[in-house]
Amino acid sequence: MILGRYKQRPYDKRKRGIDYTDFLISGETIAEIVSVTIAPTTTTPFVVDQMTIDPAGLLIAYYAGGGESPNEYSAKIRVRTSLNQYREDEVFFEVEDEA
Repeated sequence: MILGRYKQRPYDKRKRGIDYTDFLISGETIAEIVSVTIAPTTTTPFVVDQMTIDPAGLLIAYYAGGGESPNEYSAKIRVRTSLNQYREDEVFFEVEDEA
């Protein structure tokens, strides 16, 4: 599922987040951030890192930055829940010198 589309400059590093409240059933939480896949690959990579799950287990936070202008990057983020469900979401980042 596509969750968002952001614009930023190559030198920006911005904190972003995903709220899984509507996906999770009562009592279920995010147990693990399984993987992050970034495309395309460029000489100066676009990076999604410092990923954390909030204490309640309903949200994740991450920092996104880098990349080369002009490019649009896709970050596919896959999580596992406490009930062993998996969900993969996609966020797009348009990197431009004048975002």
